[in-house]
Amino acid sequence: MIVGVGEAMVEFAPAGAGLYARAFAGDALNTLWYLARLGAPARFLTRVGADALSDGFVAFLQESGIDASVVSRDAERTMGLYLIELDGAERRFLYWRDSSAARRLADDPERLDAGLAGATLVHVTGITLAIVGAEGRRNLVAALERARKKGAKVSFDPNLRRRLWPDEAAAREAQTAFYAVTDIALPSFDDEAALWGDATPQATAARLAALG
Repeated sequence: MIVGVGEAMVEFAPAGAGLYARAFAGDALNTLWYLARLGAPARFLTRVGADALSDGFVAFLQESGIDASVVSRDAERTMGLYLIELDGAERRFLYWRDSSAARRLADDPERLDAGLAGATLVHVTGITLAIVGAEGRRNLVAALERARKKGAKVSFDPNLRRRLWPDEAAAREAQTAFYAVTDIALPSFDDEAALWGDATPQATAARLAALG
């Protein structure tokens, strides 16, 4: 079982004549969607609201062949949203995610353990680390350590979004802790160079290897 941990968002993209088409997206979710299309068993560990919009998202997961059994609900929050604006061929993204229920997805260690049960591979991204906050990151790292002891592998896509972090020091601290529980690292050299000052891809590889 491949488990993706992260935030799903509601997407509104231009559909012509001043209209927008609604969809659901997110970096970890998109990865799971493609894996499910390939026939891989995939489960999404996230948190959404208790409203009709969130119901529609859970139905989307099920229709896509993604296990939604560990999606938790939050009566006080709903899903984050983003809107795509077009300027010729260029796309601009506007986000509303401060009240996203997914920000609380790592608040409960027991719920994390239940969501990761039976996982052979767990996929997490830097966006997930950014939105769950310091306590959520500690809970997530501890849960992944427990999952690895039971045979799971962890893949990590740093996917740096600097506007989600209070400062670069916080992002570096979080990534360092997470790389320590990572088996498969999927860094982008541009992001690594910007955050860490690496001069070459070889320097990035050496730094990550030194973290284990």
